[in-house]
Amino acid sequence: MKKVLLIAALTMGLAGCETLNSVTKSIDDTFASVNDAMGGAPITDTPAQICAEIRSNKARATNKYMGKTIETTGRLTSIEQNLVAKSMSSFNSDVWGSAKQFDVRVTNGQTEFVTLITKRPTQLDAFNLGDSVTIKGRIESVDGGNKGCRIELASDPRLTKN
Repeated sequence: MKKVLLIAALTMGLAGCETLNSVTKSIDDTFASVNDAMGGAPITDTPAQICAEIRSNKARATNKYMGKTIETTGRLTSIEQNLVAKSMSSFNSDVWGSAKQFDVRVTNGQTEFVTLITKRPTQLDAFNLGDSVTIKGRIESVDGGNKGCRIELASDPRLTKN
């Protein structure tokens, strides 16, 4: 009898964790929408200016640009299924989400913009590699070297075909 009660309690506890995870994801999605709407006007610095700042002083560039919204035009260079989402969703898709998450790369000169599309992945059906696109999103990190710079945007930026 004690074993049955223990198993029942554990089962209810796990079910509660699943529900809590679902609620948390819903709240995160809601706040992401609000943050996008309140992100303000995009910065006016060009990708080349940001890249020069990164090369000059990465700490200053990070402090200056992280959390800011950028909108730029470039070439769509990569759409790849996110490997972490693909492998983890096979374990428990309720917790890890869908395997239909895609890493997207857009290049403007020597600057590469990298992001993850988790919501509305079918929006990518309209695009082909090499398309001219406009991407607008919040900067999460900046990095650079001699050959170019990399700007990582928050998941699910606005992506439109030009």
